[in-house]
Amino acid sequence: MKYPLVAFTSALSLCLLGVSGTQAQTDAARKSTPTLKIANEPAGKGALRIGCEGENAGAEISINGAAKGLCPFDVEVPAGKVLLRAVKPINSEWERSQEEELTIGAGVARKIDVNAGYRRPTPETIKRWEASANAGDAEAMYQLGWVYKWGTTRTIDFVKAASYFRRAAAAGHPSGTKEYGEALGKGRGVAINVVEGKQLQIKALELGDGDTLAGIAGFIYYGVAGYPKDQRKGRSMRRSHRLLEAGEEYPY
Repeated sequence: MKYPLVAFTSALSLCLLGVSGTQAQTDAARKSTPTLKIANEPAGKGALRIGCEGENAGAEISINGAAKGLCPFDVEVPAGKVLLRAVKPINSEWERSQEEELTIGAGVARKIDVNAGYRRPTPETIKRWEASANAGDAEAMYQLGWVYKWGTTRTIDFVKAASYFRRAAAAGHPSGTKEYGEALGKGRGVAINVVEGKQLQIKALELGDGDTLAGIAGFIYYGVAGYPKDQRKGRSMRRSHRLLEAGEEYPY
């Protein structure tokens, strides 16, 4: 690329010195002009060594939204902010995944070990639950409440969690009723209402929610939270809880 200001300065210098030369000399002078850095010139590149051990081996890696393959491997990346995502599928609905933003310097090599972490519903599963919840599916409402309560969408949102639990409770979902009662009792994502929260906990027990049954069994066994101590009744409720939950595999 030629720079008019540099060329003009060079030519003016030659005239002031009284230099006259051939076209070849002029070309030679231009070639000797230093190259300047252009402001919008693309940044350099760095490198990532992505390690995966044990259950993380074979995780699917994408960088800045582009699939790169199964780790472990080395890869060249653009310098600057880089978004790395690692996914280890469990089944069609669940995965273990990790997202991390890295800063890579030009000409710098960096090593990162993948730790896909806890199991999460896939983005496709969440979209399906949302569609089902909008169609009135109480189980989907409960699952979405759980997702936002624990941040399995990578963001904890108690307001959204309470909203989905409220809808699930209104539809008569036992666990949704228990969760919304808990949210009310703690004022988590919704205005606190201890009285209504306890009423919903009792309702959840009547609906057969296993977690509520187990919790109240503990209260009765130890005689806490306003319940009279009755170890025999507490043990009986715990046995009922185990029978209720037998054979049920939780997704979390």
